Amino acid sequence: MKKIWISGAGIVLTVVIALFVYAKVQIQKSAREKTASALRSAGDAISKARLRHAFVYAPELFKEGEKLYNSAMQKWKDENSRWYFSRDFDNAIQLANNAEKKANYALKKAGEYRNKIQKDLEKLLEELSRKVKDFEAFYSVIPLPTEVRSNFAKGRLLFSESKRIGEKGEFRLALKKAKDAELLISPAYHFGKDKLYTYFNSFLKWEKLNNDAFRLSHSGRVIMVDKIARRCYIYKNGKVAQTFIAELGENWVGTKNKQGDKSTPEGKYYITKKLKGSQTIYYKALLINYPNDEDKERFSKNKVSGAIPQSAKIGNLIEIHGGGGRGTDWTEGCVALTDNDMDKIFPLVEVGTPVFIVGSLVPLEKLKTRDTLKSRNDE
Repeated sequence: MKKIWISGAGIVLTVVIALFVYAKVQIQKSAREKTASALRSAGDAISKARLRHAFVYAPELFKEGEKLYNSAMQKWKDENSRWYFSRDFDNAIQLANNAEKKANYALKKAGEYRNKIQKDLEKLLEELSRKVKDFEAFYSVIPLPTEVRSNFAKGRLLFSESKRIGEKGEFRLALKKAKDAELLISPAYHFGKDKLYTYFNSFLKWEKLNNDAFRLSHSGRVIMVDKIARRCYIYKNGKVAQTFIAELGENWVGTKNKQGDKSTPEGKYYITKKLKGSQTIYYKALLINYPNDEDKERFSKNKVSGAIPQSAKIGNLIEIHGGGGRGTDWTEGCVALTDNDMDKIFPLVEVGTPVFIVGSLVPLEKLKTRDTLKSRNDE
């Protein structure tokens, strides 16, 4: 009987031990599965954050997430190397969960920052697009220093690169390019704008000269040169009788102040000589009385104020002459027409015919409603 009892007790003990071992195995198995699941979720979160460039837009948060994930993986490996029943995956699970939270937070912050950068980029590109359009339409057509044009060209290239990069979704790099472009485009834009708007401060004077020209045209033909429009008009009986495309001095904005400044003078003049054949190198020419009294007075004042050197000369020999049709402003200060147009204008005028030269016959506000300053080829 005693043997039977001992045998029964042994069986019970064996069963208890087996159940204990089984329970431990199940606990370990559950812990491993739970840990593996936590690591997968953390890894997925890290991967998703990486794909959305969280390492760029939220670098510190992303690094913290990666560090926690790597620590969780190391803890997983360490526990798996220990005796089966002594493994404890709680710390690995906690690290993995924290890594997932940090990665998701990095993803959220990266998205917010990325959206902000995208909006900043779109705003800056819109502003630069307007400045580029205005510069090319209005300010690039006036004489500007080589450095200003060069800087604008460099900025224009960076602007195009920024748009191209932004279209690929690389908003931070695109924004950097756009800011670099702004540093070049904006100064050129404002330089051109200031120069053009300052030039148009004389519009009331030009308008008065134009009214005088129309009034005089009732007594005979009058020549009117509009520098902005690059046009030479013949007024007759208060109307525009004929129109010719004109080319000017290289530095035509503003009136002529001294010899060699390559500016075309502005004001009221008259023809002093009609030249043709061997009398001129430009096929035919109409010499005007520059400098007139107003030019001489301004020249003297500029010398006194130091605006021009004491050694400067006022210059002369300003003409409306042939040789034009080059499509650019190239003269030393004269008004150039094509030889064919000189044949047309030559018999219409005579010595004493009034010649008016103004910056523009149209106010800047009206010119700005057009998309560009008038081209030489526009009628």
